[in-house]
Amino acid sequence: MNSNLQKEKTDLLRRAVEVIEKSCLEQIWQAGLRRDPKNYHITVMYPPLKAMDQISEGTIFTDFQNISREFALYIHIPFCSGRCSFCYFHQIEKPKPKIILDYLEAIKKEIRLVSQKIKEQLDGITIPSIFFGGGSPTILSGDQFADLIEYIEKQFAFSAQTEITVEVHPEIIRKNGRALLKRYFENQVNRLNLGVQSFDDQILRTTNRRHTAADAVDVYNLARETGFTNVNIDLLYPLPDLSPWIWEQTLIAAFNLKPESVTTYFTAIRKPSSVYHLLQKAPARFPNEYMNHLFRIMTIEKAREEGYDHRQLIDWFVKPRKDFHYKHQKNEAKKTEEIQLLSFGSGVFTYLNYHQYYNFPDIRKYCASLNENKLPIWRGIKLTEEERLARAMVLGIKSGDVNIREIEERFNQKIDERYDSLLLNLEKLELLEKTNGNIRLSEKGILFADEIAVQFITPDMQNKLRQQNELITSEQELIENYNFMYDMSELNFLK
Repeated sequence: MNSNLQKEKTDLLRRAVEVIEKSCLEQIWQAGLRRDPKNYHITVMYPPLKAMDQISEGTIFTDFQNISREFALYIHIPFCSGRCSFCYFHQIEKPKPKIILDYLEAIKKEIRLVSQKIKEQLDGITIPSIFFGGGSPTILSGDQFADLIEYIEKQFAFSAQTEITVEVHPEIIRKNGRALLKRYFENQVNRLNLGVQSFDDQILRTTNRRHTAADAVDVYNLARETGFTNVNIDLLYPLPDLSPWIWEQTLIAAFNLKPESVTTYFTAIRKPSSVYHLLQKAPARFPNEYMNHLFRIMTIEKAREEGYDHRQLIDWFVKPRKDFHYKHQKNEAKKTEEIQLLSFGSGVFTYLNYHQYYNFPDIRKYCASLNENKLPIWRGIKLTEEERLARAMVLGIKSGDVNIREIEERFNQKIDERYDSLLLNLEKLELLEKTNGNIRLSEKGILFADEIAVQFITPDMQNKLRQQNELITSEQELIENYNFMYDMSELNFLK
């Protein structure tokens, strides 16, 4: 047993320790699968930024081969009131009013240009979900938000069935939170994503979250009073000074509120964040690898106890119900081909017409490109059929399960034959299970979802990533800072 767990254990902690001791972590670690926050590769897309080259908008927006008419929209607001210690993304803190106005004009122009180009190729487009993220969309005034969503509706008509989510920073409770939430509700927003991250005030101060646990509870209650019936709470681990006892209290506080869903994200620690430098100076303040797995197991055990399911998407703990829950995230992960992803704003990535591309993360370059009526496309790649298959496997495994029959019909390949030795190795480690035409992560495999997902990167893509590590020069620092996936020098593959 880990030496940090010698004090008296609660029932939840005791159950989690029993599970982890049966998980044979040492055997999995020896096979090459490790969970290290400095080398953690969050799997939200495929392939990663480092694989992309210069690409023209003409290449992406002509001769549509993927004719799916369903589009999930993501709108990025890269502004915040301050910088959290774990944040490594490109954003502007305390932006001046003109910067916000210029950005909103640019993003509306991007929405219009992309809408026109898509409608030249496809008609009858439907929008199952729209997600406003950041930064923090709560930086926008109620009028600015209402104007933006009205503009989106003019370009991409959506319906009452469209799930519209806004990420909310709890600090709005000390500003004009009631009025802002009311404007969201009046403008068809039907889901809120509360970025709580922790219910421990000391950890909130350490990570510069700019709100307290009480503020988070107040915002949640205000959302309910406003009329929102679909609220998600975000939590983060590992963070400095986080212990199993603090994590348990955070879980208790979150589930006691009875939100429709709770998400728990493993924190990637990257060089641009201040927490990265704290880790170099004081590594003892951070949970070790064993503890990080323990936090995950504690979450699963607590969620199960409260009647939440974690099998639809493994980072989401969902209270079963029929209507909206987390449609946008499910569309991204589960619908890898039949729903296309359109993202707008600086630094976002889009999956369209079998192309994946990134916008400029630098807001000035983003706005300057649109001022010239050019889409702000920074880097991109067209996926071959082999890479599309890999994408389906990578994202499917990360989400928890892969529908083998569906993928075999789409790509005309036998998955057991294509990945025979890899699947055998993962099964030997008891990380995967085969049930009813699906491959899914076992309970043990869920602890290593991202590390297992990257095993399905194609050999060609592995080689390309190695070459790109050497070739990228002029934008090396920007790519290194912004890339949150797959550094080949740090990836571990099964031996």
